[in-house]
Amino acid sequence: TFPSIGAYPVPVNNSRRAAISQPYGPRDNGSIHPGVDVLYRRERGELAQPGDSPGGWFMVPGIPALSPWSGVVTASEEMFHPDGYSRGWGVRIDHGNGWHSFINHIVKGTQRVRVGERIGTAEALGEIGGSNDGKGLRHVHYGLWHNDLRVDPEPMMRGWTHVELASGGGWEVALGIAAVIVAMS
Repeated sequence: TFPSIGAYPVPVNNSRRAAISQPYGPRDNGSIHPGVDVLYRRERGELAQPGDSPGGWFMVPGIPALSPWSGVVTASEEMFHPDGYSRGWGVRIDHGNGWHSFINHIVKGTQRVRVGERIGTAEALGEIGGSNDGKGLRHVHYGLWHNDLRVDPEPMMRGWTHVELASGGGWEVALGIAAVIVAMS
């Protein structure tokens, strides 16, 4: 069975919840997207800001990527695109029972976890970026595996509700609390 409590990989910021901008599965260019990308999205009629994508997707600088479940960090390293450019820092977490999460696009130098470290649900992993230097469209890539097979994380994320907590940074953080136990073999 999958863990029944989890945190959305992007916190609520100024009462705005993040959403999936790029789903798991085939892309228009024929490649496969092995996880989901998570960003904020402007509401209809809201003015676009510098740095927004054409679809109104955006990410505020300085926002932390959160661990979706507790576990042990098994990788914390810089990830590279096949063309050679850095995709930023990636963190892989072993949740036990064959489950692993992968969070990518953390700005190098902001990562807060090390290999072998036990971390909790909703623990900050580092600052969200688009690449190693934080440039490009900032977003979180969230991948999920069970017994070394990729799994679409979106069905688990849909069951999470949000509980606001005050943070030391002065902005609202939301933890996603799973209300549904998802059974998987």
